[in-house]
Amino acid sequence: MFPIGTDNDSGVTEFLGTEEILECQRRFDGRLPEVCLPVAHAKGGNLVLLVALADRWSVAFWDHETEDTWPIPGTFDDFLDMLKPFGPGNVSLKPGQVKSVWVDPDLLR
Repeated sequence: MFPIGTDNDSGVTEFLGTEEILECQRRFDGRLPEVCLPVAHAKGGNLVLLVALADRWSVAFWDHETEDTWPIPGTFDDFLDMLKPFGPGNVSLKPGQVKSVWVDPDLLR
C-alpha cells in the first residue's frame, strides 16, 4: 500500500515489463503526462508512473478515471520499501465496521 494524497491509498497489482510499458504508452497516448513512464498497474486499473524531474526521477499515481496525477512521497527506492505483501492478515476491522456478509454457497463446496 502507498498513500494517495492525504486521505486515500492504493497498492501495486503488477509491475510492468518492457513490452508492457511500451503497450501502456501506446494505449494511453496523449492521456499520460509527457515526462513520465508507466512502471506498474495499481488497484482499480490505475498506474504507477516514474516522472522525470530536472535532477531526478519521482514516483506518481495516475488515476485513469480523472486522469489526475498524485505525487507519491520519496524516491523510487522509498516507494519500493513501503510496498508490503497484502493478505487477510493485513486488514484490521473495528467492531461494527462490517454490517453484513454474503458468501456464495458454491465457494463452500
